[in-house]
Amino acid sequence: MLVAFCAASFCVGQQTGVSPLPADPRAILEAARPLYDFSSADLKPWHLRVSYQLYDEKEAPTEQGTFEYWWASPEAHRSSWTRGSVSYTTWEVAGHRHAHQGSSEALSYVESKLEQAFFSPLPSERTVNSDHTQFEKRTYGKDANMMQCVMVGPKMTGVGATPIGLFPTYCFVPSQPALVAYFAYAAPVIEFNQIAKVQGRYLPKQITILSSSRKKLLTASVEMTNGISPQDAALSPPQDVKASYPPRKVEEAGAKDSAANQNLDDDAKAMAALRDGITISPEEAQGLALSRPSPIYPQDAKDARISGTVVIHAVIGRDGWVHDMQVVSAPSASLAASALGAVSQWHYRPYLLNGEPVEVDTTANVIYSLGR
Repeated sequence: MLVAFCAASFCVGQQTGVSPLPADPRAILEAARPLYDFSSADLKPWHLRVSYQLYDEKEAPTEQGTFEYWWASPEAHRSSWTRGSVSYTTWEVAGHRHAHQGSSEALSYVESKLEQAFFSPLPSERTVNSDHTQFEKRTYGKDANMMQCVMVGPKMTGVGATPIGLFPTYCFVPSQPALVAYFAYAAPVIEFNQIAKVQGRYLPKQITILSSSRKKLLTASVEMTNGISPQDAALSPPQDVKASYPPRKVEEAGAKDSAANQNLDDDAKAMAALRDGITISPEEAQGLALSRPSPIYPQDAKDARISGTVVIHAVIGRDGWVHDMQVVSAPSASLAASALGAVSQWHYRPYLLNGEPVEVDTTANVIYSLGR
């Protein structure tokens, strides 16, 4: 996968006393982590407002929107999106409970990526510290656009050379751990531009999200950052909005004992499932499938007589489309790329919980057989 990034991606002010990036790829991510920690209790309460522009399949501008974020503590923050008749707000309040309020029309997938792009663009600590994760350091670009990149993927034996960008790839300015680009096979490309320091953290003033084929999907610009009171009214949901557990997987919650939920009523079980994340089996996912295009068997794998199963962790969104993907295991890099390309096009009926569509985790097993 070839990705070309413009020079604007390197509009990062040089910081005095900052050493070049470490040689070890895992150490690069660890050096960057505190500079992107927007959940630390030592942050002062603050507010961010961002304007964004959406584009159609021909890259023509369509609708405009606003994303806002208020933060007072790890247990008191708010995110809001507004675009025409579309509005959506989530609050986190005491006890890591969430409240949400929104219009009947849902946010688009690319809009939902904005918060992660600004405040948690790096791989999770669990991924970085896993014994099943491997890291590859690569250089990418030329001359003034040269980047130091870290590709984060599963440990696989006998795979051979892995093309850059097959797995999630994080690219940094060579002189400091400032993230300027993210890309992965069949996933949106994110460019981080005009990076500044806010409370000792790196914050891009401009973000561009492109499709994997390099078509512009969204551009975003920071309009304002300012301090707020810890008691700012925006941090409290209206009285008629009930706080509950979040309708998405909370990674830090960890696994829960399912037996503890046996005596709960249906609503409580639903809230527990939402809190801890919903995982469905490959068989359940297959029962929801509307369309599952078959993968193309790569010729190099055929010539080398390579067969087997590619295992992919996938997230099915509330819209039924596959969003995030990660290869768990694969017989070869080319089979992994083929499987990712196929699974990215799979479409499902949304998974319903109490009649409402929710995001779910599942595993996709893509089998490659040479036959006789």
